[in-house]
Amino acid sequence: MSKPSPVSVLISLVLTALPALLKLVLSLIIASDGRLGTIAFKSIVDSCPKLRTIIKTLSNPSNSLTYTKTLLSFQM
Repeated sequence: MSKPSPVSVLISLVLTALPALLKLVLSLIIASDGRLGTIAFKSIVDSCPKLRTIIKTLSNPSNSLTYTKTLLSFQM
């Protein structure tokens, strides 16, 4: 019988451990009332100024954006 390759052993270990790791991370996020996810999201947004600008624009659209959206919806 041939010995399994190291790559196949690594893949099987990752596929075996991945569901348990995901469950652990999700349970930690739920236990912290979502604060971990919020902190991680804020750190990503703070490190990327363009993303921060896009999120601000989408969450608080200016009058011109609202007008354009309304105008486009009437034209369809």
